[in-house]
Amino acid sequence: MQPPKFTEQAQEVLAASQEIVRRYRHSQWDVEHILLALLEQEGGVTAEILEELGVDIEPVRGKVEQALTRTPPVAYEGKQIYPTPRIEGVFRAAASEAERFNDEFIGSEHLFIAIAGEWGGESAKILKEFGIDEEKIYGALQKIRGGQRITDPRAESKYRALEKYSRDLTELAKQGKLDPVIGREEEIKRVMGARAGIVRAPWCGKEECGKAIEEKTNGSVLGEEPNQKRTKGNCSVCSKPAKTSILIARTY
Repeated sequence: MQPPKFTEQAQEVLAASQEIVRRYRHSQWDVEHILLALLEQEGGVTAEILEELGVDIEPVRGKVEQALTRTPPVAYEGKQIYPTPRIEGVFRAAASEAERFNDEFIGSEHLFIAIAGEWGGESAKILKEFGIDEEKIYGALQKIRGGQRITDPRAESKYRALEKYSRDLTELAKQGKLDPVIGREEEIKRVMGARAGIVRAPWCGKEECGKAIEEKTNGSVLGEEPNQKRTKGNCSVCSKPAKTSILIARTY
């Protein structure tokens, strides 16, 4: 039988949970240590699930911390940490959840579901106090993951990638958070010109100077800038006072 494969987020959670064991000076590694690590993980899937469910993470964390303080600390910190049978049960359940989702790695969400479904476990009782159970986690994950599968160790970082790294312009417009467009024609022209690779050069109006500017900028002359007021400065070629600006489409 191959050892279970965990995602990067799940590995971080398990490592952090063992540090929590040391923090509380416990001799055994238990489910509550893993749950607290899930709740403390910044940017983790567990936090996204609770947000989707409308559950404040801080009171849940406080309850788990209270449960951990009820376990007496050891007088001397040992070098070895011993997992409890409950931990082994959670790992088996998490592996079953990964199979249920047709995932190739055990993720932090599988650990969270396994903990929520632990029969008679202290962590499961705490989660139920806040209305969190397996079915609600499944529902939240459907919105977070959609149809995505975990096929690599970094899969969790790709959930909701479009929401994380893009802006919903339609929603921003509804909220009135977009800059107005009407009355900003000049700014739009300037931005569009920059993106199209269009440059403006002071021009005296002579044809030969226009051709020289075209060669100099390695582009094509589009013509004189429309509605252009008298340009300050001198022609880019002959240094005579410029009458206007010439538009050049640069070739990259």
